[in-house]
Amino acid sequence: MKRIILQLQAFKILAAILGIISFLFAALVQFFLPELAVAVFFLLILGAILVFYYVAFSLNQIRFFLIGKRGRYGMNSALMILVFLGIVLLANYLGFLKHKRFDVTSSGKFTLAPQTINTLKNLKAPVEALAFFPELSQFAGERAGVRYLLEEYRFFNKDFSYRFIDPETKPAIARKYHVRQNGTIIFISGKNQKPITQVTEQVFTGALLEVMGIKSKKIYFLTGHDEKDLNDRGAKGFSLVKNGLIRDLYEVKTLNLTQNKTVPDDCAVLVVAGASKSFPAEEREAIRTYLKNFGKLF
Repeated sequence: MKRIILQLQAFKILAAILGIISFLFAALVQFFLPELAVAVFFLLILGAILVFYYVAFSLNQIRFFLIGKRGRYGMNSALMILVFLGIVLLANYLGFLKHKRFDVTSSGKFTLAPQTINTLKNLKAPVEALAFFPELSQFAGERAGVRYLLEEYRFFNKDFSYRFIDPETKPAIARKYHVRQNGTIIFISGKNQKPITQVTEQVFTGALLEVMGIKSKKIYFLTGHDEKDLNDRGAKGFSLVKNGLIRDLYEVKTLNLTQNKTVPDDCAVLVVAGASKSFPAEEREAIRTYLKNFGKLF
């Protein structure tokens, strides 16, 4: 019996090493392959058994170590390390349950508009974006920008997904979606598709709304009477108004009633921003007709 115990003691160091390795593997699997929860569980159990094996055959050494001065210092250090690891694990666990991003830039550069977030949270069906970019170095920057924006969308709803497709190595897929230009991004929901080539939140969300069957509202600003200029960035310009409306997912257009004799049917609101010239009779009549048909004037 004593010989068996001595033989078992000879393997205690190996058991401790294998136990630590088992714990490390469990952490790696949990981090990189969280779907393999069963494997993580068995690795943790195996690690615990091996470490217990070591402790069971090292009780005397552990007791003498703890009684000594070095042992007390070692225990204090180990306790501090365990507390630190516990805080890190707790923070990561809470972050997994409920996490929130913060944008500390003054302009909100990395923040999606509330309307975009609301649209994503109210998706009625899964939406997928296919980004057709060659895997070449000259497209690396564009790919990174598109990936970042798409990842922002995916962050708010897992029913939104995206894939990058190299049209040069997978030309059949490019032909299937009638892609003729590198950098094309196609939003798909059911049978609805919307191809785009501009990489902005407004264009992305507009495509998202379109494949969901929702049309963006159009706001027309009247021109031809010295109204405020939508492209003027000065103190008297309306560029901030325009950008704010676009960010709120409206389409902003200009309207000159001397060229277009009627207000378009898709006009949600007609804006007259600080006109300083009088309106000809035919323009007044066009606006009056628009209002009679339940149009809105600001």
